[in-house]
Amino acid sequence: MQLIDSNILIYSAKPEYSYLRNLIVHGNYVSLISKVEVLGFHKLIVKEENYFKACFKVLSNISVDDNVVEKPLN
Repeated sequence: MQLIDSNILIYSAKPEYSYLRNLIVHGNYVSLISKVEVLGFHKLIVKEENYFKACFKVLSNISVDDNVVEKPLN
């Protein structure tokens, strides 16, 4: 399992970072916080919004609670 950061999603929308899209199409995970960060950007254009929404349909969501926040990274 890989947790995809919001910055990875944002960069993956840019042509020069298209190689990052492989992380998305392989069914990884995204935090609901990242979803809020990405879709809540005040300068988001429609094309980017559509791309990100498509990404969020493919990625599995991880809810954030104390168990997730306090889980050690291995």
